[in-house]
Amino acid sequence: MEEKEKTAYHEGGHCLRAWRANFLATLDTCLKQDGAGYWWGSTPVRRHRFTHVERAQIALAGLLAEAKAVASEGGAILNLASSDDLAGLIAQLFVDEAIPVAGPGFELEEDNVWERAVPLAGGGEQVANLTLADLVEVPADQRGQPEIKSALDALVVFINDPAHWAAIDSIAKGLLHLGGGCLGHFMIYSIIKTATGGLLDADE
Repeated sequence: MEEKEKTAYHEGGHCLRAWRANFLATLDTCLKQDGAGYWWGSTPVRRHRFTHVERAQIALAGLLAEAKAVASEGGAILNLASSDDLAGLIAQLFVDEAIPVAGPGFELEEDNVWERAVPLAGGGEQVANLTLADLVEVPADQRGQPEIKSALDALVVFINDPAHWAAIDSIAKGLLHLGGGCLGHFMIYSIIKTATGGLLDADE
């Protein structure tokens, strides 16, 4: 799978998890290419509309959605699994890299990318990207291994849900083929409604 496609599914994961938590707080989702040809994505949200637990899940959803997409590229949709090892590796990044916490007025001067192996149900794993832009969105009180493991466990269930995966897949394809690589709020709403046959209510 090409980087552009991986990035589209990565942003699709962020977008749907945010949308399901508070659809009014999901602004848009976009793909962009820099001068060096590197693809990156952006899914800005109104942070104050989410709990810290929701923000952590939104931040980590891109990694898992990208992994599921690449693993499923052959045709059969493969499910994700969670693990203590992955949670520990992510938690260690916050220790080793001194990652700042995003807040009002925060701007990331330069991004960074780490590859992490995401476990698959039934065995095996799929490498996907975790970015500095993802990690800065994890609140300070959600950066320990237990909190990250809890977020990953919840995301595995969320992304493996067939309706949710259909929505992520449709958002990714929309990013690749519609709107010049940017989907606004109404387009996201329309894509999710069409993909899921009316999955419109936010999570409880």
